[in-house]
This record gives sequence, C-alpha cells and structure tokens, in this order.
Amino acid sequence: AFQEALDAAGDKLVVVDFSATWCGPCKMIKPFFHDVASECEVKCMPTFQFFKKGQKVGEFSGANKEKLEATINELV
Repeated sequence: AFQEALDAAGDKLVVVDFSATWCGPCKMIKPFFHDVASECEVKCMPTFQFFKKGQKVGEFSGANKEKLEATINELV
C-alpha cells in the first residue's frame, strides 16, 4: 500500500517523517513539526491528513493501521 501511494503521487512531493523519542536531531526538528501541526489544526497525535491537488481530502486521528491502509487505498 505504501509503494502504491508513492507511485500514485507521481511528480508530487511526499514527505514521510520517521522519528524516535531518543533521537537528538528528531528532538531539534520537533518544534517545527509542532508549528506545522498547529497551522493544520491538528488536535491529537497521531493525526493523518490526506491531500490531493493541494486540497485536503481526508483526515483521521489514532494509531489504527488498518484504517490508515484502507484510507490510502480509498484515496489513491
């Protein structure tokens, strides 16, 4: 599903954040991501927002891998 989502993005930019609580550089960039989350009105973590052609087409919160995969498959 992940590779399918990347393939479907074509020339569009896809940003994937891999981080860990023990990672020093991750801690340094964290305030920036918090600012972006605030601008996007994210109220809880994890929150997933889905965009197509610059428009938000979906969102959900929670660590539900089945819902994440289903939503990606639905939107690609």
